[in-house]
Amino acid sequence: MSDSPQQSDDWTNCPEGVLTSLGHRLRVDEARDQSAQVMRSVVALGVLVVVGAGTAWWLTAPNLPGEITCAECHSHFAEYHGHLAGNATVDPDLATSMAHHLEVCGACRAKFKQQFPGALQAGLKDAGRWLSRSDVQLAWAIIRAG
Repeated sequence: MSDSPQQSDDWTNCPEGVLTSLGHRLRVDEARDQSAQVMRSVVALGVLVVVGAGTAWWLTAPNLPGEITCAECHSHFAEYHGHLAGNATVDPDLATSMAHHLEVCGACRAKFKQQFPGALQAGLKDAGRWLSRSDVQLAWAIIRAG
């Protein structure tokens, strides 16, 4: 047995252009793989940017109109009760914020009802009278039509 590889004479020359074609196909496949890798990186980066920007906005955004925290809501219970009873004047934005918060937050609504039984129902009756006024209905019809 010899250490040198045996040479075979049964090799034939490739037809003209076959090696060039194989090289071209290899370069195209490599370019496609590289493009796919770049696209995956770009998509991953885009997702990270969107998630990061959304998180940053969520953490730093001020409360939207009508939104207050539970602690803020609790601190205005007495003031809002006076407003509902017609004994106090409350800033309209605060009244709207309180009404919205008590509508969507069951815990605060229960606490308010416990502290001021019947106050929310009375407030809703007053709101119903206000909404039944013809000038309010006209304004609402104009808003919906616009």
